[in-house]
Formats: sequence, structure tokens, C-alpha cells
Amino acid sequence: MLTFGELFAGIGGFSLGLERAGMKCRWQVEIDDYANRVLQKHWPGVERWGDIRTFPPDENKAWEVDLICEGLISIIGDIPEDHPDLDDGVYWINLPVVGPTQVYCILNTDCAGGGWMLAMKGTRGTTFNFDSNYWTTTNTLNPSETNRNDGDAKFDTFNYFQTYDWLAIFPDFTPPDFTPGGDVSGGYGGWTWVEGSAVGKKSVREFYASPTQITKLSNGVDYPLTNPTPTASSKFNSSIWSSQSGFQWYGINYTTRSVKSVRWGFAWNGEPDQNSNDASGGIGLKYTNYSAGDEYSHDSVTYGLNRSMRFEWYVR
Repeated sequence: MLTFGELFAGIGGFSLGLERAGMKCRWQVEIDDYANRVLQKHWPGVERWGDIRTFPPDENKAWEVDLICEGLISIIGDIPEDHPDLDDGVYWINLPVVGPTQVYCILNTDCAGGGWMLAMKGTRGTTFNFDSNYWTTTNTLNPSETNRNDGDAKFDTFNYFQTYDWLAIFPDFTPPDFTPGGDVSGGYGGWTWVEGSAVGKKSVREFYASPTQITKLSNGVDYPLTNPTPTASSKFNSSIWSSQSGFQWYGINYTTRSVKSVRWGFAWNGEPDQNSNDASGGIGLKYTNYSAGDEYSHDSVTYGLNRSMRFEWYVR
């Protein structure tokens, strides 16, 4: 009889199926207490180990099997709390529609609690400009680029994962020229924005396929005043982002002044209206076609970088 062992066993889904196929379970690896109680009830005579990092505990031939199967992670939000020693890296995630997919994940709780999955990343260029079809269709780009290296990529995490929170990291902004920071203390490798409950529970692509303009921060011109205002928030850095004092806006899918549209970021004007916006910054810009960056078109601004920049977009 063929034998098998199950990693990340959960409550034994693979074990049950393989036994019904005529195989014998010799061991299971699972760290969760509740899941282990279920496994003990249904497989009382099977060897069990709690921590994948120390498995196998020895070179005993009792651990040798014909087949090793591995359970899948479907949502990683609880992993940083349950398994605080796991490293950032590539994990198999059971995504809706497409199923098991390799995804780069940030698990370190120093990064706004961890549990982040890479959805998109962009180099300094125009691939993901505001009008790009990557925002609204289920295509992917370089899906094997599951890392934080410089480059353009769009993943099925962007297309299908039902998100609550968004994280942006702008990796250009590191020492010695910049001090990383933003919403994440220390910046986690760049300047950072975090949006809790960004657009409700839906995938990023699903939102942009039928988008609305969502105001997160405002100086009170045309939209309710927020505390903080855009320039007083941790998202703003005058060394990076251009700004103006009349109209100040930060949020998702700005389109009111269409020529200055931005998928996620800032909109500015020197006058207290949106009739002649002079600057914008963030991800998915229309005026300059940048995938991400800062731009201004008038001398009446407080100057930022006025160039394209890299970005990484994570969801959880």
C-alpha cells in the first residue's frame, strides 16, 4: 500500500481524500490547536508534528513516505499572529477563480500588521497609466515575477482576491537620499500608504471595472474637511509630492478634473476649486501617463519630485 504524509494538514482534507483512494497516512504536520484536535479524533494512530520549520525532527525512516501532499493557504491575514516567525516570501495561496497560485507575501507584523499579498508592481514608466486596460480586465503581466525586484507585473491577486485593506510601497525612497516612512513606521523599504477598508470587500480589478471616486482626505474644498488634511497626513512628504494650498485631495480614483485623474493618490489646485488642477501624484496618473509618480504643470506649486517612480501594491 502506498503511503503519504500531509503538510499544513488543517483538518485533514487531503488525508481523507487520499485514504479513500487507497493510500495510508503515516504523518501529518499542523500547528493549529483546534485543527490538531480534529486530526487526533479522526487519525488517532498517525504521527503528528506541530512546526513545519523543525520537521522532520530526526532522520528516522518512519517519516519516509511515497507521497507528500501540502495543504493550501486561502487567506493569510491571520498567519502573522498565529505564526509570527514566518518570513516574507512566496507562498501558495488558494485564490478565487484561479485556485492555488504562488504569491509574494509580507508577513512581518512590523509592516502594518503583516498579512499582505502582492497584487501589482511597477517600474519607472507608463505601463500602468490611468487609461491602461490592466485596471479593468483580468489579464496578468509577468505573473512569475513574485518578488520585490524592480519591474512591471500584475497578478491574479489584483484580479480576484476580495480585499479589505491596501498597502502601497514606493521603493525609490530609501537612504541616503530619503528617509523611509509614511503610514508604516520605518517605511518597510520605501515611502508607504495604508488604506484600511479601501473600497469595501471586492477585488481591486472589480472596483476599477465599475469605479467611484472615493475621498479619503480633504482640506474641505468641495468635499468634507478631514482630520488630518492631505498635507498634514503621514502619507504626505513635501520632498516627494508636489502640493498646492487651494484644493487638496487624497483618495481613490480621482476623476473630477479628468486631465489630472489618478487611480490612487493626490490631486491639487492653487485655487479653491477643481477647475484648473496643476498637480497630482500617486499610482496610475493620466496627465503624464506615469504608472506612478509626481507631476506638476504650473509654477504655482510647492515642488515635489516631478518624475515617475516605482511602486508595489499589496492587499489583504
